[in-house]
Parts: sequence; C-alpha cells; structure tokens
Amino acid sequence: MSVKYTVIALKGTKLPRENPLPFYKETNRNRSVNLHESMKEEDNSLLGYETAPRFLPYKIQDRYDRNRSMVTYRAIIMENDILKATFLPEYGGRLYSLYHKQLEKDLLFTNPVIQPANLAVLNAWISGGVEWNVGQYGHSFTTSSPLFCAILKDKDGEEFLRMYEYERCHNLFWHLDFHLPKGSATLNMYARIVNDRAEATSMYYWSNIAVKETREARIFSGAEEVIYLDMKTREFGKGRMPYLPIMEGKDASYPVNFSNSNEYFFQTAKEEKAPWEAVVYPDNWMFFERSSNLLRYRKMFCWGSHKGGQRWKDYLSEEGQGDYIEIQGGMAPTQLHGMVMEGNSTLEFVQCFGGMGLDTAEFYHKDWHRAKEGLYQRINEAVTEDYISGQLEELSRYREAEPVNIVSFGSGFGALEGYRREKQGDKAVPAGFHFPPGSMTGEQAPWLHLLDYGYMPETGAELVPEAYMTREPWKELLRQSLDHLKGRNWLACLQLSVMELEQGNEEEACHMAKASAELSPNPLAYYNLAVLSKLKKNSGAYEDYSRKALDLFTGDAYMAAATEYFKYLLSVKEYGQIWNRYQELPDFMKEDERLYLVAVAAAMKLDNLDFVKGAFEREYVYIREEETLLSDLWYEYHLRLEEKKSGGSVTMEEVRELYPIPLRIDFRMG
Repeated sequence: MSVKYTVIALKGTKLPRENPLPFYKETNRNRSVNLHESMKEEDNSLLGYETAPRFLPYKIQDRYDRNRSMVTYRAIIMENDILKATFLPEYGGRLYSLYHKQLEKDLLFTNPVIQPANLAVLNAWISGGVEWNVGQYGHSFTTSSPLFCAILKDKDGEEFLRMYEYERCHNLFWHLDFHLPKGSATLNMYARIVNDRAEATSMYYWSNIAVKETREARIFSGAEEVIYLDMKTREFGKGRMPYLPIMEGKDASYPVNFSNSNEYFFQTAKEEKAPWEAVVYPDNWMFFERSSNLLRYRKMFCWGSHKGGQRWKDYLSEEGQGDYIEIQGGMAPTQLHGMVMEGNSTLEFVQCFGGMGLDTAEFYHKDWHRAKEGLYQRINEAVTEDYISGQLEELSRYREAEPVNIVSFGSGFGALEGYRREKQGDKAVPAGFHFPPGSMTGEQAPWLHLLDYGYMPETGAELVPEAYMTREPWKELLRQSLDHLKGRNWLACLQLSVMELEQGNEEEACHMAKASAELSPNPLAYYNLAVLSKLKKNSGAYEDYSRKALDLFTGDAYMAAATEYFKYLLSVKEYGQIWNRYQELPDFMKEDERLYLVAVAAAMKLDNLDFVKGAFEREYVYIREEETLLSDLWYEYHLRLEEKKSGGSVTMEEVRELYPIPLRIDFRMG
C-alpha cells in the first residue's frame, strides 16, 4: 500500500478567486420550512435551525470562468492491490476517483473536467467524487479551498492520509483519516470533529457521494421510511419506499423516474449499528458505503429527467458526460435539520467506501423490500457491523498522532489561532492538528501584528482588507487596541464594524463604520453604512453611502460593489436608473455577466426587447442553483412579442407551449 503526493493534469479552469467584500448573514438565522401533514411533531425538531445563509469570516469565491484548458492540480493517490483513490487537496480534499482494479471500474462518478459553478455556500462548487461538508448547511466553506494533507503511519508501519483544517465560522477543528490496508476492498475513513470551547455551536456534516446515473441505477438503504420533498408545494412529507406520494405510482428507488430535481432522506432507526447505502447497476456491480451509527441518515439526490436537470449535469461537466446522482450520509434527519454540538465535545465516526461484482438481477425485483434484504446480506458479508465497530476503535487510536509529514497546506488561520491561544495563555490547539507558522500569509499579517504589538497597522484607505474575523477574542483585542497610541485607525474601526454587523449589533456597527470613515474616508466603511441603511429600509441613505463607496473602490472591489448596488436597484424597481447607470459603464464592465443580467431585467421592464434578446445567446458562468431569471425572461420576452402581434389576447400558458426554452439557458429544477 502506498500514499503519494503528486500532480495530475485535467481539463478545467483556474482555481476560484475571492470576492473582496464581506457578505453578512441574514438577520433570521433559521430557515422557514413548509411541512406536509404526514410530518410528525418529533420529525420537526431543529428543522431549519441555523440553516440560513452565512459566509463570514470567509469570503465568497465567485471569481472563476468557463475557459477550460489542461490544468495541473495537486493530487494525493492512495493505492493497494484492489483500489486506487485519488484526492484533490485544493478542492476541499475531494475524493476525485475511486478505481476498483479487479472490476476495472471507477466506483464513483468521476468528472472529466474541473468546472466551478454557483452551488456552494461560498458559490464555487464542482461535481463528482466525494465531498466532505463540515460546519454549515450546504456545500461547505472548504469545498473549493485547500486543506492540510499529511502522511502518517499506523502501528504496523502502513501509511495513511490525514486531511484537516480549522473551521473559523463555528470555531471547530476537524480531520479525516483515510486508511487503505493491503488486501482491503474498502477505503476506510475515520472522521473527528472537535469543539474544544465551553460554548455549544450549531453543526452540520454530510458526506456527498456522486455516483454514475444510468437508466437502471437503483438506490437502496437500510430504512424504508423517508422524508421526501414535494417540489410542487415545496413541502417536506413522510412516506415509505419505494412508492412515495409525489411519484404517481413510479418506483422512487430508480432516480430516472423523477421528472424534476428532487431528494429524499432515509430515516434510519437509531438502533441500527451500521447504516449503509448502495447503488446497483445491471452490468453486475454495485457501489456501497457503510458507517458507524453517528452518521445515521442517508440521502438520494437527482437532477431529474427534465431538460433543466440535464442542462445542469452537462453544465457541470462535458456535454453528455455529466450524468450523476448523489447518495449522502449525515448526522441529522435531513440537511435542513440543524444540530447542536455541545461545548468541550468530540464527534467521531468511520465510513467505508467500496464496490463489488455480483449478479445484480435479483436486486431488480419489483419488490424493493425483498431486493433490499438480499442486497443487505451481500453488503453485510463484505463489511459487517463488527468490522465497522472494530474500525472505529482501531482507527480512533491515531486521532492524536501529530501530522508531521505535511505535503500540502490549507489556510493560515489554524496557525494564527494556535498563536493567539499561546499568546493569550489559552488552551492549546487539540492534539492531532499541526498548523505550521509557515502556512501563514499576508491574510494573517495584520492580525499577527495585533497580537504582537497591540494594534492593527494602518494601510492605505483605498486598500480592501485581505481577511475578516468574527470571533470574540479578536473583537476584544481590537477594542483594546483603540486605546493604543497607533491603534485608533480607520482599519481597526472598520474591522470592528464588520464584526458588529455580522453579530447583528447594528447600532455599534454603524458607530464604528462612521468612526472609520471619519479617521480616513474608505470604501468599506461606506459599504457597511449602505448595508445598514438597507437593513433599515432607508433607500435614500443607501443610495448616498453606495455612491460614496463606489467613488472610492477600485479594481475588483469596485466591480463587486457595483454589482451589489445594481442588484439593490433591481430589488426596489428602479429600472430607469439601472438602465441609465449601465449605459455609463465602461465596455468591460458592461460585459460582466452579473451587471449585464440586472440590466437585461431592467430592460424587460422598460420594454427594450431588442436588448433583452441578446441575453438568450450568451453562455453564463454564475447562474445559481434554483435561479430562474433566464427562463422567466424568456417567457416574458415572448409574451411581450405576442401581445404586440395580437393586441394582448395571448396567455402565458400559450407562450409556454409555443416557445420552449432553449437548452442553453434552461436551468430550471422543476
């Protein structure tokens, strides 16, 4: 068995860059979730809790393109006599492929390209392989960012891989250890998440596994009861496999039977010691995964057989090569069920990934329950409950082993947090994590200076900070620094404004933003004041502060701020102002997709149909999952044309029949 650090060449794009602006969480941190009467009271506990969008202290990753070429990516390859696993450290440690040598098959959906798209918490996300989502609802903060990767050895001298990071939003440390012993037909992962503070925090974890979608791919898990999503009513309901109320008599274990994008969650019994999920294929093989019972629940997601779903699959890959479905494992009943991780606690589990060749004919029996029982027997022969519990006990013994042989760095914030703790006499970073000082970059430099000298060094007010913080220890340090001879400067006040605004302290955020602007007029102070004005629904103040900010922003920050300003104007229906301001932009900004689409939406309201028409010929980079702007514009455009022809007698239903949406712009999920 071997573990090696290398590089691989794949067709793709450059790694996503960050938006320089801070984006703030919603004032209501919980989502509202619609429920069908079939959901019982006990099913609703923590549903929606802490699942509203949040971003800070991270920055949005929305600077990428679709200009593909052969790109060299870092890779780590683990290999034994049966399996070959390839990981991408720069994309959240994603398991890019898992090749079974005896079957001569890749067990996962392995995307032929690396193409970011707007699906993650921080925007950039790629499809394929296995993704590890820790901390916050959605495709997590690190899904398109580097992780630390180190090669360690077990008691027998066998190498294993540790991937780890410090999660700044929830103040957690987490690592994943991957073991592939000689002769093992499964890749075994040990996961450990540590909250070493006294305070409880919200938590989230799901392993997201992309597998090949075919017409005959069939999904199985140990549970029969599922929570499903009704796409028509947007309600969660409860049913039993394989015939769900939303399926009109079709078998839900075949993802191709879903016409729309959809998902369901297997409600595994708490007595189940080793939950599992599998997908079988008619050419006599299957993929399966099994875990310890902390990872209790399972999920199926598919894009659906409609045009929009197929467009999404191709959009994330190459045309005709992107067909995949997701099977997932998580700790909560659905992904919209929140979790609380208590203070001074650790979560740990194992998850094993593998495949096998077998006669799959019996697993296509019309009776899903009968087929499931037969499949479970085969899985249980390969990976028993005792094996799972034994792996948890065995692999956990290495949890505090120090990762000395680091082959790839993650962010510098783990090292910064470790230094802060040392400097302030706080408890050390948990054992098993090593964040070398050399991992720190310019992002951490101002915060290091704050720790060492008691104040944050002032920079030119035209410069946007490289990093933001949200946690109390840093806030307290900045507060104290204001009494330092050099400490009360625009940058310290601005960073305090960011912290207070993220924490919902609007009055203090306003005070610190104004103090920052008074010390030295700077664009982010005015940007924060504009955000606060928007929260107070004071459109006049929003306009004034936004214009002041735009007068001072330069480069990429100017583009980002202009986009937010245009989106605000659209939300308050200032169509004429949008159009006039768009015409004033330099040509390179007019070509920016985000500004252009706002202008198109305004042009539609102003009946400038010639301008709108061009929107249907472009290729788009940043369309958000579930966003329907392009399809809405298409139908409204053709409705306007037909009304002009007929004098207003046409209906939207008729337009939908007459003018099907071109596949190029069809990103509907239902």
